[in-house]
Amino acid sequence: MQNSAMVRPTRRGWKTGLWVLVLAPFLMGSMDYCKGDPPVITTLDPAAGPTGTMVMVSGEHFALGGTVLFDGVATGTQGTGSPLVFTVPYDATVGNHVVTVRVSKQGGTVLTSAGVNFNVTADVDAPNVAVTGASYSYFSLGPFGTEGIVELVVYGSGFDTNCNILYDGIEKNAAIPGIPAGSILGFFSSSVTLPGLNRELYDNALVLHLTSGDIPALGSAHTVRVKNPVSGKQSADLAVTMPARRILLEIDRIDSVDDFPVGEWRNADVGTIERMYTEAGLLVDTRMDSEVADPNAGVSFDMGDLWDFFNNHSDLQGDVYTDQWYMHGAMVTDDDIPPYATGSILGVMFNTNDRESFAVFTDNYASAQNLLRSFTHEMGHGLNLSHCEGDGTVNHDAWGNYTGCNGNGTTIMNQTGCLGAAWVFDFTAGSDNHIANHSLNEVQPGAGNMTFNNAGRVEGKCDH
Repeated sequence: MQNSAMVRPTRRGWKTGLWVLVLAPFLMGSMDYCKGDPPVITTLDPAAGPTGTMVMVSGEHFALGGTVLFDGVATGTQGTGSPLVFTVPYDATVGNHVVTVRVSKQGGTVLTSAGVNFNVTADVDAPNVAVTGASYSYFSLGPFGTEGIVELVVYGSGFDTNCNILYDGIEKNAAIPGIPAGSILGFFSSSVTLPGLNRELYDNALVLHLTSGDIPALGSAHTVRVKNPVSGKQSADLAVTMPARRILLEIDRIDSVDDFPVGEWRNADVGTIERMYTEAGLLVDTRMDSEVADPNAGVSFDMGDLWDFFNNHSDLQGDVYTDQWYMHGAMVTDDDIPPYATGSILGVMFNTNDRESFAVFTDNYASAQNLLRSFTHEMGHGLNLSHCEGDGTVNHDAWGNYTGCNGNGTTIMNQTGCLGAAWVFDFTAGSDNHIANHSLNEVQPGAGNMTFNNAGRVEGKCDH
């Protein structure tokens, strides 16, 4: 728990929950495939910008496999329906240019939309391409995942719709987030689509789905590089390791709170829970399971309420793969956990016996950035990390009890009061080592109480 000590459970119960079937947008788009209606462009977002701008083209009757034409020339289009996304060619001149959409209908008929103007405001050089990090996860849509498809997300700068990923030196088609159905950075539900994502996020991430012979073995080392075949720019190779340990993270939220922030942009980089834990040697299989009615009807959650929520909705334990751990994260409204004042706690890892369940109180956050950081922090407690894993200067009394911080911390396991303005979506090297390499009874949820090297966790005393 942030800003407090960790607490003991109070009560438990059990009731089987239900999975929620999610209808992905790529399925909806297929309804137009057999129709004879020509495509119609309704909006360009943006409708003006320099060369190299990524533009979302929204409209009707795009069907599957639509192609955007820029002055009649096909572009590197991505998308399976509306919106389609393309990159304004780097050799385009300043001024208005005509954008159209061409689709192939059943039977071989080719139809093209009426043109819409895009105003090129400046002729700029193609940017250099750089890679700053990568994450692995299992392809997941709603509660469903598959061990047979691994999703690799590469983070960096200078990306556009023409870019491909070289995985172990072999060039493979990549996609910007939100375009491949079910992407960890795309849509977990029909309410979270590409236009709802921060443009900085999808300009700085690429998605690749690895299947059949390309699926990396747990613990195996690989290289990734991003190449833009249109501009000729490419990044240096980045070494990335498939985590050797894996966990199924089930997330349930009540219907009055916002969706889980799958990715946030901070300090010139992208943060996701999958990226933070990939770098710590843990493969997170994220499942957005259920959106449920608020059992408290707006009233704050006490410890018993949290236990009831966990027992009533944590229903994916039986869905884990071989040698995969399990953890449940609840997104609820507000806290009522004495002796702390109502509304003063950001999150709590409340199951200190099994370390399999935690909650965040979404009413107490000023931004989705803070919520994603806190969610990752509480999950870290479930992996047996304590606040002393942070890099802030922590103060203690003569008995070793935590008494506060001086506000210069940057990493995930700091308490909120320890964080400075330069905090990042990252663990310390000691935390990474703990998660990736320490013995299972010290890390694995369900493996025992909050002990570390057979000694109780003491704030400020970590032996990394």
